[in-house]
Amino acid sequence: MVNAGFILNDPKMLTGDLFYLGSSCVSAIYLVYLKNKNLKTLDGAAVIAFFSAIVASLVFLASPHESRLPLLPIRDLIFQVMVQGVIAGAFIYVLIGYAISRVGAQQFTIIGSIIPVISMFAGKYITGDPFNSLDIAAIIIIAIGIVIGVKNSSPAQNKINPNQKHAVLQDIS
Repeated sequence: MVNAGFILNDPKMLTGDLFYLGSSCVSAIYLVYLKNKNLKTLDGAAVIAFFSAIVASLVFLASPHESRLPLLPIRDLIFQVMVQGVIAGAFIYVLIGYAISRVGAQQFTIIGSIIPVISMFAGKYITGDPFNSLDIAAIIIIAIGIVIGVKNSSPAQNKINPNQKHAVLQDIS
């Protein structure tokens, strides 16, 4: 993916690719931390929301560009905050925490690896753009990674302790 920014010699594309890779690394750290510390689902979502707000505020304040937020109608701003902040942010991390408590971090990560492929197919369908060689290469690399992950996955690692089964259901609250 990062190669696309280099190949097309587009610094903005490369910056976006690096942000995407950085967010993937941070998400991986979060998943491992969540699993190792047995952090409750809502507590994990609160931690993510808190630190995301700090980082987003710092990036906003440090941005050299003039903000257009004051120009937005308040209804649109509230809608955007609800969609991106609550639904795509906090709610998704609650669901991720629940999924990890049920199937394990390793299995969840393998399942989550298919998201870029699904997004690519959806994007190509919506825009009507044809697949190019970079798209095909990305799909093949992701598929190989998923196959390797599934083969190296230990079902015993991902099973929930029977004593924890009831705690998992209480974990959402």
